[in-house]
Amino acid sequence: MIPKNARIAYQGDIFRVYEWEQKLFDGKIKTFEAVKPKESVQVFVIEGDELIYVQEQQPHIKPYLGLAGGLCADWDEDPLVAAQREVVEELGITGSFRKVFSLKRDGKLYLATHYYVCNVEKYTNTSLDPGGEKISAQRIRLTDMLTLMRKKEFRNQDVRHYVEDIQREGRFEEFLTTLKKE
Repeated sequence: MIPKNARIAYQGDIFRVYEWEQKLFDGKIKTFEAVKPKESVQVFVIEGDELIYVQEQQPHIKPYLGLAGGLCADWDEDPLVAAQREVVEELGITGSFRKVFSLKRDGKLYLATHYYVCNVEKYTNTSLDPGGEKISAQRIRLTDMLTLMRKKEFRNQDVRHYVEDIQREGRFEEFLTTLKKE
């Protein structure tokens, strides 16, 4: 947890580095640091019994597979607004959105990723950064989602582990029903 007395030692476009002094058990004072990127969003885009996912390529990164999504545009952007924006930009899709869960890590590196469902309502134009990303929409049956997530090219391993845990607990069908619910 980044304490309230922490100061921002560095702020870039994506990351903030926080720094604070903390009294140790022996009475000494030590400086601590933590890195916090902008919050991110990932979206299960659902149409009927299919998941629409992305095959993406960016400069200097091997092509990968994943859910639509990305970083919040600024430090104060609401994650729901970011999810809606990312799905339009990457897939040219608008729809009804709802949050399904968040995965967070706290420690020296603080990460927060918010997961949404978008039930497709309408198709529109994409607005990709032509110099920075190439994205194509792919489809898979929802029931085959774990097969996709287990591929080495699938980028977000946190969500894969989350869904695998759901499967191990015998709640995978219930999870799929939650994703399809409008």
